[in-house]
Amino acid sequence: MNISCQSFIFIKSPPRVYPVCLLLTAIHVTKIIESLLFALTVYTAGVVPPVILGFYKDKFRLNKYGAMAGLLIGCSSALILKYMMLNRYLIYIFPVVCVMIFLVSRLVNGIAHKPW
Repeated sequence: MNISCQSFIFIKSPPRVYPVCLLLTAIHVTKIIESLLFALTVYTAGVVPPVILGFYKDKFRLNKYGAMAGLLIGCSSALILKYMMLNRYLIYIFPVVCVMIFLVSRLVNGIAHKPW
């Protein structure tokens, strides 16, 4: 089994980050319905655009790096906007996530196919 250094870093670091994020969320959100809406907001902003654009990945030449960038940008920006109570700006996450998916996919495709 060949495991690269990059995949090892991604496997090891999230278990340290998750408990801190969960603790902050538990302190910030005290009601059940509020916590469900919070989870739905983060899920919708981070997961839905990469999944929908994933159906058209061959047509738009998208790759997994663009999807991961969209997922990270969408979830983190939704978390930040929710914690700062800027709910009226949450709708602007979707275009930003879509642009990031296309941008990162194009950059990675351009770097991968560029002859050195």
